[in-house]
Amino acid sequence: MKLIYTRQTNKYIVKNFLYIFPFVLIPALFLSLSLSNGEISAVLTAFFTGNLASWDFWEVFHAISVLNFASWKTILAGVAGVIVIVPCMALFTAFLEKHMRIGKRTFNGLFPKLNDNFTSTFLYTALILVAYELWAVVLSALLYLLSMIPNLPTAYVFIVLVFLAGHVVLLYALGTIYLWLPCMQITGFPVLEALQYAHQLVVPAR
Repeated sequence: MKLIYTRQTNKYIVKNFLYIFPFVLIPALFLSLSLSNGEISAVLTAFFTGNLASWDFWEVFHAISVLNFASWKTILAGVAGVIVIVPCMALFTAFLEKHMRIGKRTFNGLFPKLNDNFTSTFLYTALILVAYELWAVVLSALLYLLSMIPNLPTAYVFIVLVFLAGHVVLLYALGTIYLWLPCMQITGFPVLEALQYAHQLVVPAR
């Protein structure tokens, strides 16, 4: 069932990309500025040159984290990106609801819905951010510990497996709750009831 919703979501994004693009442009700009290019380059260079011993935890974490805490510039850009995500996502869900209800893909009349969607969007965004940063801490710690394995081929095998498995877990978790926000806003259910309803949609009871 989850794959069905994922496929339908991807089809909707492709079909309506030009309408969705304005909502993601500004957050994407700020989040791109939050990337720590130096740490990403250092981690990848060490990986592809067989110099895993040069990795340290913070370098790996800075390469994975959204906020990454590598410098004040990246922190501010990351925080700004998260802040602008909230109104942009609230407006997008208003646009999505309008399209689903009356079939119109227009931008007029969205701002009055901003107040209705703002609180739930803020809580959802904050939860996703905290969960991602915790995931980044765990994954960074595992990759750093594996980089200390003396046998280089063994270290590479485990690093690749853990990296891929970590992203599978992340995508599965996000796929389980990504209907939570629209369920809150469109149905008007309370937080926990909306989460339960979203989970039932994605993983129906057997």
